[in-house]
Amino acid sequence: MTYIGEKHGNYFIALELGGKDLKKYYYERDPQDGKRVARSNEAVLTKIVKGAAQALAQFHKYGVHRDIKHQNFVVSRDQDSNAEVVDVKLIDFNSSYLYEQNERDFVENSKRNDITNFGAMVYRLFNEHYIITGGLLATYDEKFPTTTLKNENWLLLS
Repeated sequence: MTYIGEKHGNYFIALELGGKDLKKYYYERDPQDGKRVARSNEAVLTKIVKGAAQALAQFHKYGVHRDIKHQNFVVSRDQDSNAEVVDVKLIDFNSSYLYEQNERDFVENSKRNDITNFGAMVYRLFNEHYIITGGLLATYDEKFPTTTLKNENWLLLS
């Protein structure tokens, strides 16, 4: 937050203006043909992931985000290209949850979900395809094979 204030009985928060999201930052447009070109330098990739991970770790001190995707990580507009880590901010807290001290189990599971989604986001960002492909089971047309128990000993288990 940059500034919190009140004017004429109205309260407001002034936030830093964000830059490009991770995907737009990672893929630049070629000025000649307009096609996306990835920053394929491994050092740059490492800086981007470190910055995003630090932003998530900072947020996890206070709550869980629950909506981890590349659109919710923005790169600071004043980015120093020589910096060791890309300055990344985590935004969009609509579904986030600030927790109480006594909610430890819920919080740990939710943090794990954030971290799992972070890993999937990083994979998707740098590979341009999802880890798992396919549709919803509800739209799956083929019938699943049914199995029957042929051994009477299975009946002893019930």
